[in-house]
Amino acid sequence: MDEEKLFKALKRKTKPILLDLLEAAYHKMDTDQRHYVFADVFKEMRPKTISAQKTLEQVEKFYQDSLDEKYYAPFNVNSKNFSHIPAKTSQWFRKLNDLLSRSTEVVNRDENTLATQCFSKLYELILKIDNGDEGIVFADELGSWMIPGDENVYIQAYLTASAKTATPKEYAEIALPLIKRDSYSSFCNQVYAKATKTGDEEQVTYLEKQLKEKSVKKKRR
Repeated sequence: MDEEKLFKALKRKTKPILLDLLEAAYHKMDTDQRHYVFADVFKEMRPKTISAQKTLEQVEKFYQDSLDEKYYAPFNVNSKNFSHIPAKTSQWFRKLNDLLSRSTEVVNRDENTLATQCFSKLYELILKIDNGDEGIVFADELGSWMIPGDENVYIQAYLTASAKTATPKEYAEIALPLIKRDSYSSFCNQVYAKATKTGDEEQVTYLEKQLKEKSVKKKRR
């Protein structure tokens, strides 16, 4: 099909015909293609500010949908299709990233109790993925490295919200698995440094004690 001739013809079409063509094209696309073409339009539709309570409700629904395998799309992996990422898997990671971003906005508005609840649910799912739990999403090579946003920002926001609301024990329970997880990826997110800079003296003292008792690596040696 000649691209130049096609677009010359399209310029002569009326708006209703163009919308019909767009709708037909949309239904022929997979999830990644739709996101690539229409993502900016969806961003314009998104409300500038979403309440912390509404964000928590969306997180809880996503959490339950994930456990209910609504994003799980397994297939028989072979030498020809091993690199295939199911559309539902891509959709799950984009939704996860969107909710992490919204939870970070909640922290920026200093609504830290609700933000901590949001991050807690989302990172429970992330840890399940990294631990190889099946039934949430599917791909031959799967991991939180598939999150499209900057996880450094999300982890810092999670720790910031937790430090302002958690007891020393609760803070350690949040930070310790994140530090342990970071040790498996060459400490790329520097979670230990973030946790010790963000927590208060009592929180950090209790965290250090727990890290020592559980022999968790804190940083690259």
